[in-house]
Amino acid sequence: MSLRQKGAIVIFLIFILNFGTLVWYYNFYLSDQVLAEIEEAQQSVNATTFEILSKIQSNQSIDEYGSKSFHNGDCYQIVIENLEGETLYENKPTIKGSLGVHESSIFEYEGSYYLLKVTGILSVEDPFAISPVMTLLDFEQFNIVISIIILTTLLYLFIIKPIEGLKLDMDQYQKGIKPRKTNRCDEVGKLKNRFVHLANELEDQKLQQSRIIASISHDIKTPLTSIMGYAERLNKGNLSAERMKRYTETIYDKSMVIKELIDEFDHYLNYNLGSSLHKKKMSVKQLEEHLRQDYELELSEIGVEFKVENMCQDELLEIDYGKIRRVFGNIIDNSIKHMKESTIKRIQIKIQSQAKGVLISIADTGCGVKETELEQIFKPLYTSDQSRKVAGLGLSICQSIIGAHGGRIWATNGSESGLVIHFTLNKS
Repeated sequence: MSLRQKGAIVIFLIFILNFGTLVWYYNFYLSDQVLAEIEEAQQSVNATTFEILSKIQSNQSIDEYGSKSFHNGDCYQIVIENLEGETLYENKPTIKGSLGVHESSIFEYEGSYYLLKVTGILSVEDPFAISPVMTLLDFEQFNIVISIIILTTLLYLFIIKPIEGLKLDMDQYQKGIKPRKTNRCDEVGKLKNRFVHLANELEDQKLQQSRIIASISHDIKTPLTSIMGYAERLNKGNLSAERMKRYTETIYDKSMVIKELIDEFDHYLNYNLGSSLHKKKMSVKQLEEHLRQDYELELSEIGVEFKVENMCQDELLEIDYGKIRRVFGNIIDNSIKHMKESTIKRIQIKIQSQAKGVLISIADTGCGVKETELEQIFKPLYTSDQSRKVAGLGLSICQSIIGAHGGRIWATNGSESGLVIHFTLNKS
């Protein structure tokens, strides 16, 4: 449940609580006070009515009494009517209001019957002067204070405290203590779990970088030791020309191994440090022509058959061809290394259209990979060939490039033999 939903529920519950407490307060306390006030006002009106009737009976005329003796006219409205409904007297009280208590009485005067109406007016010009209103307002102020305390407590418990906990997790992570996931499903919980996920990714990257550096250091150390050994022998002299040539060639070969390792590591860093893409529109037909130009002659010279099956020549792609060219180069180089023992050496590229992009499959006739290792071969320095002394970064670089283009890359084993690398590129 999100914080917005929780906030709405809390506000609704506080409103219901406030309304419920007001109803309870009125029913169990204020209603008796209101009834007592009304009863007191009614008794006052009844007494006033009796007083007026007494005075009328002692006066000679109603008009004379009405003009001189109604001294309670400030807070009472007094009306005298005959039985035909004609008003004989009506005062105008100085207090204005729409609330009041009423009393009426029929009396006889000089042989005629009259109706006396007396209304005790409750002033609404100043509602705070009414005792029940003041009592209700005092109780509502108490409710507001309690509601503010509840809201502040909930705000601290559900928002401020978790954020402080997240800040504490960040401080502890700087000290090397890993954060833990939370079961909260609101925005704060998602934020913390996202931080935990990010921290785990950083730890994995650190571990991966350490492993890469250690592996490359080891892979460089082996040929470097050979170079130093042969250089030391050359430095001693007394070697035949043939042996000097063999040592020099060995030193050169070992140096090339180190150079390839450093170049591959440079490429890996370049593609994994978020280097920008320079995309241009290119048709699939143009891509096919580039592939044939780059690999057809080169592969035929080393005895590898090269085929391209293009099933969507008119589709347009928006790619950084320099980096995509690197993808093809890494995959094809990897295929060549694993086809050394194969009797039939063939690399076949198949390009076909999909709903949102283009699927490219590169199949070889090499030894293939175990099913359990198909997802592992894209990890840096992973090799399925344990006989290789140097594990590469080529497929990991391919994964980074394809991911930067918004596609995905995966591997399957061929129907007969060999490995098939699939990747997708978005259409323009």
